[in-house]
Amino acid sequence: MKCSRFPTYISLVVMIALLLGACSKMDSNYKQFLKGGEKIYQVLADSIQVFPGHNRIELSWKLLSSPNITNCTVFWNNGMDSTVVPVSAGKDWIDVSTIISPIAEGSYTFEIYTNDKAGNSSVAADTIGRVYGDVYLSTLINRPIGSAELIAGKPRIEWLRETDTTAIGMEVRYVDQAGASHETLLPITDSLISIDDVPQGDSVQYRTLFLPTSWAIDTFYTPYETLNLEEAVPVALDKSLFKALDLTTDAPLYNSKANPMSNLWDGDLTTWYRTANGSGSPHWYTLDLGVTAKLSSYTVWQRGVKT
Repeated sequence: MKCSRFPTYISLVVMIALLLGACSKMDSNYKQFLKGGEKIYQVLADSIQVFPGHNRIELSWKLLSSPNITNCTVFWNNGMDSTVVPVSAGKDWIDVSTIISPIAEGSYTFEIYTNDKAGNSSVAADTIGRVYGDVYLSTLINRPIGSAELIAGKPRIEWLRETDTTAIGMEVRYVDQAGASHETLLPITDSLISIDDVPQGDSVQYRTLFLPTSWAIDTFYTPYETLNLEEAVPVALDKSLFKALDLTTDAPLYNSKANPMSNLWDGDLTTWYRTANGSGSPHWYTLDLGVTAKLSSYTVWQRGVKT
């Protein structure tokens, strides 16, 4: 029995025709990318960093060095705004940076293209950055004051705890009696300042400093506030609220019945109190004032010695 090979030949011819047709179509699609010659792309911007500021922003990136590179173009606002950054050839990697200023407050997408002498460009390398301005400034408030007073004419200011983690410090300024201006900068970790000077008008000014991000290039300030200070007037504490405490680390009492700790504040200079013999040095005792108060002074009377 003979087997015809004619169907096999037909199948082979059809497959070859289909393959040639597919290749022709692929070649046609590929040729559209070669119109005007082969396209050369320059090196891409790498390691892009963004540093926000006050109505300005700094961008930095790295480029693999090439003698043909002339500049980089940065676009933002959907390509409506741009700036050209000159580039000089280096050994290996080139550090490139630019500050865009002024620029309106807001968030932006920046596109960076590398350009060479022949007019070839890289594909876009993009990044997002935020610019801060008056809207951000309007949200900042001064660190709250706990107390502000004069001690013998000299300012003493204590701040409450700052809850804003972007606050970095306070600045205090005043004019002395001779007319000279002074400024003092305190880190946010400090909460107390005592000025060893007498300011004009019994007043000082202060403001708080903010850094919206740790990599921001500008510090932001609240408006100065004026503190009109008054001389602190000491007030005697109510001794009826005092009571002795016996903490485990305190020195033992000498005689708690005959000479109780209350003898320290009973107003009778003939009574006395001391700790037990062998208490060591240094040692201490504890009493409760009965109120939360800021002590400015206290008086100690030395125990009299009989002769």
